[in-house]
Amino acid sequence: MRKFILIITLFFSLLAMGSSNAFCDDIVRVGISPTDFSVLEYSSASISAVDEYVVYDKVTQEEIFTGSCGIYVDFDVEDGGITVSSNGVVYKRGIRNPIGIKSKAFSKDNQFTVKNLKRKGKQAFYHGEFEVSFPKPTSQKFSLINILPLEEYLKGVVPNEMPVRFGLEALKAQAVAARNYTMSSNTKLYYNFDVCDSVKCQVYFGAATQSSLSDQAVEETKGLYAIYDKELILALYSSTAGGFTESHHNAFPGESNKLPSDEVIPYLTGRPDIESSCPRDLSDDEDAEDFYVNCPNSYDIYSPNYRWTRSWTKEEMQKVLSDNLPKAGVFVEPQLPINVDIGNLVDIKVLKRGVSGKVITLEIVTSNGSFFLSKELTIRRTFTKDGSALPSANIVFKNVYDEEGNLSKIKVFGGGYGHGVGMSQYGAGFMAMQGDSFDEILQHYYYGISIGTRPAFVSAEEKLNLQFVAPKKKGYLFIDNPDGVSHLSFRINGSDHEIKLKRRMKIDISRLIKDSNIVSFWALDSSERDKKVKVWIEIFEAEDE
Repeated sequence: MRKFILIITLFFSLLAMGSSNAFCDDIVRVGISPTDFSVLEYSSASISAVDEYVVYDKVTQEEIFTGSCGIYVDFDVEDGGITVSSNGVVYKRGIRNPIGIKSKAFSKDNQFTVKNLKRKGKQAFYHGEFEVSFPKPTSQKFSLINILPLEEYLKGVVPNEMPVRFGLEALKAQAVAARNYTMSSNTKLYYNFDVCDSVKCQVYFGAATQSSLSDQAVEETKGLYAIYDKELILALYSSTAGGFTESHHNAFPGESNKLPSDEVIPYLTGRPDIESSCPRDLSDDEDAEDFYVNCPNSYDIYSPNYRWTRSWTKEEMQKVLSDNLPKAGVFVEPQLPINVDIGNLVDIKVLKRGVSGKVITLEIVTSNGSFFLSKELTIRRTFTKDGSALPSANIVFKNVYDEEGNLSKIKVFGGGYGHGVGMSQYGAGFMAMQGDSFDEILQHYYYGISIGTRPAFVSAEEKLNLQFVAPKKKGYLFIDNPDGVSHLSFRINGSDHEIKLKRRMKIDISRLIKDSNIVSFWALDSSERDKKVKVWIEIFEAEDE
């Protein structure tokens, strides 16, 4: 479902288009961070472009400033509003409305840059447009927002989320996963933009980091999403699973803040990511130890984080835990004040593991009592070494005792990097190297999914237009019609069709499918004004286990 955009001018521009979803990309609003990714709100910033550009009030449409290549326009918060200036000349003060910065000639080739903002060591550049706006009516700092078509945005994501050397099919799998992540309602966390540009969302570095191969991956998967049960999936991915992916409900607590969570997601079910035989479940300590102390073959075995170790003396670990346990919030019981003395460390015990052996809950035993810690990211950030979090929570503790039987050293054997839920990016790279296609990679990591267009509604108020590729020139039209709509008219690649509807339908439209496709579903008759029907086209059907 198209994301709701909280900007008045965009709202009215959509109205001006009528009830049709015109043939254009979905628009993505990206919150831009500084070079160190420390904030998403600013008191001041400066923007320029490689060609002529205009700065304007997005509500009143008043033109404030016109700039040319290399001329920066400055935005500063003063007296509760934004002051717009350039080279010391003030052009407008006290603006609370969103401010737009766009190409004067509407050139698709124009690129914008933020002063002193670098990505991968070089000045960052961005396609599309920019917006400077306050997140809330009461905000005293503004956001920098890059606004651009979805497919252009993905070209700035894919080569920064996955090494280009992993190959075209792995990059195509990443493109689909990133497209899902961007358009999923589950990722909407911010007030005036859709996603951020850092690892807190997915990494987006803009135009200067694009590559021809990753651009090709985006283009060759245009319009394709991973689907489960008539909805977009939550396409989570991480660098390295470590040989075994984890179930979503064991890694993410959901609204209850408890683990395992009650929210079980069938397509995010943990399983071996391994060529040779291994246990189907590593929740037992003995199986987890055998798996992570050793190095069995796996799809992500070439990752530098496939296996790793960390060690601490008892005194080092006591300091680490004293410093970090108070930061665990609700995921440590009992909760602790800052600068607490946890007492003499006696033992660390794993109480519960996920299917991948990932630690869900552990007990830290001290002379002052026991502390119970949960959640994979919290565990990783608690057991720091030299200030760095653990690569993953797929860990096995090995306690070393002195001659008197007292704990003297703690060693951790671990595997993987990241939360381990969904697609392993190094695993995807290995699968691509051995000849697997992007759909095979996605259906390996997201169990039971199909791949096709985004499921969407057609109603009397709105028709639906789709653009998508079909690599195998095959496709099935799926219709979900609980409201009892009588018929549906559509045009596919210039050919008109009308069908009488049943409650649920699957229609083979392969004879009408080409490499690149355009499909329009006309709005329903006015007599069916209170009804709607959900439609989507599957290019790759779900496979059985």
